[in-house]
Amino acid sequence: MVHFIRTEQGKTIIECTVSASDLSAAVNLLEYSKELLTALNKPQFIADFTQLNEIRGIYWGSNPDSGENIDRFVETAFKSIATKYRYEYITD
Repeated sequence: MVHFIRTEQGKTIIECTVSASDLSAAVNLLEYSKELLTALNKPQFIADFTQLNEIRGIYWGSNPDSGENIDRFVETAFKSIATKYRYEYITD
């Protein structure tokens, strides 16, 4: 499954691909930079998206033996940031 955060215009800011046993996040630098320029609280915006970009390490560092579903972990994190900044959270 792929998780996306997109602008109202449908431009992807960040995506995270989840397989059966791993995950990988990627930021679209062009769209991220455009959004950063208009962000009211730039340091918080940077921190939030840095956390999403590092979601693989956060997941594996949290407690991989807990059995927490990877997709659910990513969904929770992505939905939280999407809601905070009024972006769209989409899966494919």
